[in-house]
Formats: sequence, C-alpha cells, structure tokens
Amino acid sequence: MNGGDELRRGALSSPLRSGLLLAVAGLAVLVALALLAPEQRGPRGDEPTYRAMVESVLADGDLRFDERDARRASDRSETLILQRAADGRIGYSKPALYPLAAAPLVALAGEAGYPLTNLLVLGVAVALGWALVRRGATRGQAALLLATFLVPSVALCYLTWRTADLVQLSLALAGMALALAGGRRAAGDPVRPLDGGLAVACGGLCLGLLTSLRFPNGLLAAATAAALALGGRRRRAAALLLAALVGLGGSLLLNAALTGAANPYKAVRASFNPQIGLPAGETEEAAEALAQFDEQRKTVRMTWAPVLEPSLSAYSSLYFLVGRHTGLLFYFPAALWLTLAALRRPDRATLALLGGAAALALFYLVWLPRNYFGGGTFVGNRYFLVAYPALLAAVRRPPSLRALAPAWGIAAVVAGSALVSVASAAPHERSSQLHAYAGLFRLLPLESTAEALDGPRERYWSDERLLFADPWAEVEPLGFHLFSERPPAELMLVSGRDHGVLRFIVQADVPAAELVISDWGSRRVVALAAPPGEHLARGLVEVEASPAWRRHPFPWSGGERWRAWVFRLGLDAVGGGPASAEVRFLGPYRPAPKFFAHQTVALELPETAAAGAETRLPVRVLNRGRRPWASRADVPVHLRYRLEPLAGGELVVGRVSRLPGVVSHRELLEGTLRVRWPRRPGRYRMTVDLVLGGTVWFESIGGAPLAEGVVEVREAEPRPARVVG
Repeated sequence: MNGGDELRRGALSSPLRSGLLLAVAGLAVLVALALLAPEQRGPRGDEPTYRAMVESVLADGDLRFDERDARRASDRSETLILQRAADGRIGYSKPALYPLAAAPLVALAGEAGYPLTNLLVLGVAVALGWALVRRGATRGQAALLLATFLVPSVALCYLTWRTADLVQLSLALAGMALALAGGRRAAGDPVRPLDGGLAVACGGLCLGLLTSLRFPNGLLAAATAAALALGGRRRRAAALLLAALVGLGGSLLLNAALTGAANPYKAVRASFNPQIGLPAGETEEAAEALAQFDEQRKTVRMTWAPVLEPSLSAYSSLYFLVGRHTGLLFYFPAALWLTLAALRRPDRATLALLGGAAALALFYLVWLPRNYFGGGTFVGNRYFLVAYPALLAAVRRPPSLRALAPAWGIAAVVAGSALVSVASAAPHERSSQLHAYAGLFRLLPLESTAEALDGPRERYWSDERLLFADPWAEVEPLGFHLFSERPPAELMLVSGRDHGVLRFIVQADVPAAELVISDWGSRRVVALAAPPGEHLARGLVEVEASPAWRRHPFPWSGGERWRAWVFRLGLDAVGGGPASAEVRFLGPYRPAPKFFAHQTVALELPETAAAGAETRLPVRVLNRGRRPWASRADVPVHLRYRLEPLAGGELVVGRVSRLPGVVSHRELLEGTLRVRWPRRPGRYRMTVDLVLGGTVWFESIGGAPLAEGVVEVREAEPRPARVVG
C-alpha cells in the first residue's frame, strides 16, 4: 500500500476511515456495557490495597500501615494485603509507583482520579506507539493497526480499575516505542526526536519501572534490548539496559524507603481483616495472624528451576488460550493476527520481541502453573496484558484490513455475547464478571474460583470443597437456594476422592418440582414430590457423576492430585409458576447405608397415649456408620417422629429434636424425643427415626427406622372440677 490508497473509493476502503469507524464501534460497545451493567460493588481484589495506599499518601504522607490506616479500612470493612518489613513494621504489600502516580489526580478529582490516571498514562503510551507504527506505514495503516491493537481487547476495560495493570501496559508500550521507533526510520526520512539517545534512555527507564512492578516483566526489557542488538544497534541496546537498571534500582529504593521492602512481593506477608483488627497490634488474634504469615511468602513457590509438571502446564495453557476468564483468543482477539503479521518475513529483532512475549507467558505457565486456577488474578489474562505491546512492536509490515478482519469478527461475536450476558445477569448481581454468566463464555472451560470472582461463594460442605461460579444460587452458611426464574447455577466440586454417587437434600416451596442436574457427560431430571400428608416437595437426590474433567494438584491440596467436577443445577416448578428450593450437599458417599448405619439400643414406644398430651421418650442409638451425627453441622442430623392414622386422615409429622452433641462412629446417642400426641383419638402407626436436614429420613437411606409400632391415642380423661369454697 501507499499513501494514495487512503483516497480510494468508499469509506471502508480507506484504512484510516476503517480504523476510525471500527474504533468508534468498539468504544460504543464498551459504553453500552457500562450502561447495561448495574452499579458495581466497591473495590475488590487488589483495589482496596491500592486505594488505601493512595489515601495513606494523601492523609498521612507515608505508606506505612498504622492505626489511622486501620480505622479507614475498618470503616469500609475492607481486607488489605500487607507485608511485614525486616524491622517488624507493617506496610502495604504493593509497589509504590502506581499509588504515587495516582495520588495527585485523586486529590484533585476524588475517585475519578483513578480512571483519569489510567487514561493519562495510556494516552501518552498510545501517542508514542503511534510514532512506532507510523514508521514505514501510511497514516491509515497506522491508525488501523493501533485501533486493532487497542479496541478489540480488554485493555480499555482496565481504565476503571484501581490497580497498576493498565500502567504496566502503558509502560511496556512507551518503553518499546521510545527504544525502537528510532530504528524504524526509512532511508531519506528526516531525523526525529525519538531517533536520539535520550529517547532510548527514557525507554529504558520505562522498562525498568515496569520491571519493578513485577520482576518477570524484565523479560520484556531483555527482549527489547535483544531486538536492538540483533538489529545492529548494540550501543542503543547497552544504553537501554543501563537505563532500565537505573529505573529498576531507583524504584526499589523508593519501595524500601516508603513501604519497608524493596520488593513487596517477596516480603513476609501479613493481612488486615476488619474482623480481627490490626495485625501489628498486641491482641491474640493479631499474633496468630502474624505467626501464620511468617512462613507464607507471596513467592514461596517460585524457584529458578521450572516446576515441570507437564499435565498441569497443559491445563494452564488451555485456559490461557480459551479459558472463561483468561482466554487469550477472546480477551485479545488481535493477538494471533498481530503475531501472524509479525511472522511475515520476520527479521531477528521481530523474533526477539515475539520471544519476549512468549517467555513471559511461559513463565506463568511453567514456573507458576497453579496460579491459573486462582481465578480473579487472571481475569482477561491480566498477567499477559503487559506483554501485549510486544506483539504490536514486532509488526514490521502493517497488515491490511482484510488480514485483520478475523480479529474484528471474533471481537464482534464476543462483544455481542457480553452484551447479552450483562443484560440478562445484571438484575441478579453486581460484578465485573457479568459477561461470563451466559452466552459464549458460559461454554468455555471454567478455571476460576468463585471466591476470587464474586465474594463468599466458596464452602466446605461434607468435607468437600465447593465453589459457586455465578450469581444464580443464593449461597448460605449451610446450603444454597435455587430459583426457577433464574438460569441453572454452576457449581464446581473439587475433591481428593474419586466420586461415585453425589447426594443432595432438596426441599422446594411448591408441591411438585423438578431438579435438573447436568455436567459435561449427561443431563438428569429428578422429580420431587410432597410426601403423603405434606404440602412441599422434598427428597434425597442421588446423581451419578461423569468422570472428572480435571485432575492435578491444586494450591490447597498439598501436592496431591485432586479431581474437579462442574455441575449445573436448575429448578423447574411442575405446572409453571415461580419456585425456589433449599439444597444441601450431602457428599459423594457410596454405598450410603454404611455411612448411615445405626443400631437401636433402647427406644420403647408406648402402647397408649392421651390425646393432646406430651411424652418424653428416652432414646439410645449406636452410630455404626462412618459419618458423625450432629445437629449443628453442614447437613444436620435430628430426631423426628411421624404418626400415620390407620383409619385414614392426615399424616402428623412432629417437630425435630436436636441431638445433645456430636455422635461419632461407634459412639452412643443418648437423648430424649419429645412427642406431642394428636388431639384426635385413634390408632396411629408411629415411626421414630433420625433425619438429615430435617427432611430426609434415615430409613430411606439405611433401610429401617429407629423404631416403629402402633400407638392407640385415647381421649384424654376430663380433669376434676375445681370446688370453690
């Protein structure tokens, strides 16, 4: 192409106009998503820590964590990521660069100062990037290439984040542009400001600051220096590395002076939880918190040698490319096409830049592969965001609109899916993850934990780790609720055991309902009905699980290979109408009777009883099963009775009676069952049994109740009349 191509017929035939139109369309989608999404929750993840650092700079003039900082965090009930320096003082466990950069604009504009800071640094970086891609390209080609780099990606979404992620992308783009733009001058072009040594030094400083924010970013500085050296500019490469070392050293000294640790990621970790107070205090809880973090460093698992767990790295690579919250193909659609464009007749400098981006990805996939199952930290490949500019810098010949069309096509599909997902999910949840709750992303592999995405949706029920991945279920301390008016809820089960039959206790608020359970291998519809004499559908649901789709060590599994399953649970009301159901996870136990086996030692039912009276029956039962019984448990166990009139009539189900404590394997339950006899005389078949969750009788699992017999309820004898003297 040449400059005359920009004057060809039709708006879309001009790369310049095409780039502008596509950029406007992409920005319109972002605006629409912002308007559709409800008001977001407060800061999450790293955001509370960065915001607390900015407030500490503005209010206290330091980055130490003391009682003043603790009061501010307590007022907002925020958890902060802290560190303990060598001198024992507590500081913030994040680099100081971003808080210092954001503080002036936050002081002027309040909360709007954070997006303004991100916009400012990105704008400067894009302006420098324009100088980089403009060498050897027409204005239209450069505009199209920059628009493709920036708009069909999640890069612009980080404008609203109160974190250093977009600053890292901007430093990488600016550093590479300053260092490499001078090497792209064609013969006969005039000398420009970026051609001088000062530009290289500034680029090196940017890359040095970038490395101080996260040490693996130094791979990009090394790749940029290698590109210069392989292009015959060894002096510029040496100058770049020297300036990068100066920037890195200065930033580390600044961290050490302000936070107490040169590299906050390697300092001894601490934390601030508003429930227990300041870790640096003298309370017993604070001492326990500090003791816990003495041996837990942020980088404790990182070594110079790679982890070399091929299966785990393979899983990580899958999620890196197509994961629901990490997929490079969907969060950075242009990455592949920029790489293909760079590989068209590449020179050694191009290969060095591509190698730097690949090396950074491999660092996380090989050295820290388990991090890809940590969830929120990798939303949109957050750690790869910084390497993305290397793909732009590697392009020597700008591709045509036709060559970039597939990237924009993928972006259009992804954006459409995000719009639909946000529109359908917004009424139920406020989250930055709305796009992943429906549509295209719902079909992608789930690598994230719900705790990292949407708050306290992680539970340990029945000795198993369960993680809720969307807002469709209301999660409670001992169970969760499903709703017929919401899509199926997604539940991730991670266990060290090989599961067979999964069991759920379900009680609906309608007489008849259907529980729909599906995984990757099958879909089951389980009918729930109200037992005789009752009005609400309930029952024990047993489901055969498909083979686990993932098996590898998890961060919490102590090196053991655990398995993972993903289920979707939906609820339908028979006959239509709204319905909800309380669901409790019972566990994977098989066969069930051996886990709930029991032996009645003493439980004598009366032959007769007075109508309307109350009787206390002593109960002694031996727990022969492997599961402890307790009324205060994830799935509580109670005593209960029911009375079925032999002459016909409504079933009488008594109230539950709590157990006196935990009854373990081979221990004896000694308690009392309080029975309130019906006011209607007659003969009743009485059944006494233990119940799970107040709804599922042990006899339906183990085969027999604790006791069963016929009781004659007689008319109560009239009380003698009182004689008033």
